[in-house]
Amino acid sequence: MDGDQCPCDDDAVVILDEVVVEILSWVPVKALMRFRCVSKSWNSLILDPTFVKLHLQRSSRDSPALFTLSNLFLDKLCSLHCCSIDGLLEDPSSTIDVNADANDDNGGTGIPANIKYSIIGVCNGLICLRDMSRGFEVARVQFWNPATRLISVTSPPIPPFFGCARMGFGYDESSDTYKVVAIVGNRKSRKMELRVHCLGDNCWKRKIECGNDILPSDTFHGKGQFLSGTLNWVANLATLESYVVFSFDLRNETYRYLLPPVRVRFGLPEVRVLRGCLCFSHNEDGTHLAIWQMKKFGVQKSWTLLIKVSYKHFEFCRSYFPHPLCMSANNDVLLLGNNSKYQLVLCNLKNNTISNIELPLREVFFISFDYVQSLVLPYRN
Repeated sequence: MDGDQCPCDDDAVVILDEVVVEILSWVPVKALMRFRCVSKSWNSLILDPTFVKLHLQRSSRDSPALFTLSNLFLDKLCSLHCCSIDGLLEDPSSTIDVNADANDDNGGTGIPANIKYSIIGVCNGLICLRDMSRGFEVARVQFWNPATRLISVTSPPIPPFFGCARMGFGYDESSDTYKVVAIVGNRKSRKMELRVHCLGDNCWKRKIECGNDILPSDTFHGKGQFLSGTLNWVANLATLESYVVFSFDLRNETYRYLLPPVRVRFGLPEVRVLRGCLCFSHNEDGTHLAIWQMKKFGVQKSWTLLIKVSYKHFEFCRSYFPHPLCMSANNDVLLLGNNSKYQLVLCNLKNNTISNIELPLREVFFISFDYVQSLVLPYRN
């Protein structure tokens, strides 16, 4: 076989590379991070934006996760931990463990433990953190991927503002950009305005000044909830003397108002995203927590009453009402949080039963987001 060559040619190598990409795209994040040391080519591949997107598409769908913050308002180190809702329901004492080793696989934070944080939002496995070390007067953020344990540098602070900065975090698919939106008061005009910080930028861009129908200062409540390319807050509209949902489109950078299912004037209502639907919760007659679900986003007639829960199941001070945290995958179980008394309440919608979850510790702050492990980088590659 004179002149015969090894049956390896460029085409075969390309096919082999494609096979490697196909196999690795199904591998969990933790293993992929170890595989980076196999070779330079694998390291480059695993952090390549195209591969990161492919891996995210093939990852398990977002599932509800409960994040717990301990010592947030105390003069101690702040601890941040995450557990699955299924794990919480099976064994609360093993999943909400604020004493977990910061370097283990379940309790590891990968963030500076000497800085206090607030979680602004979670999107595609990326968590947006607000640095609370200087209180509410200074607003700076960081992006953190707990699966890869990579974190960005701290953003510049928002230019001086009055009132509280109400923030939200989401993903603009049209520009492939992760955006933080802050609603703040302009010191000169005394109007509310929106500022946007994109992952990888070194500034906050002033985008929109709200109209006169938006009341100044503490008009907006809670964190912006990301759904269908929008961020949504509860806002107090002066012209209606009632609460509405302020919805900001990340792509077009415009806003509109969504009317709630009922008129609410008092009691600090809240919006949450539960199983892909916008939900509106409010105090009803001082006796119940009412939770509504918008079956089709943006369609007023699609509001449906999900549940009413009597306050007799809660221990809380009147300034802190309980709020919905998350819903199980089969929509049968709803988890409610009560941060004033560090209490979790389980509502079984199928059996129509309500019960308290016993927790190992009392001084923890609860917040829930849909979360999936990913390779998304918290900075520009």
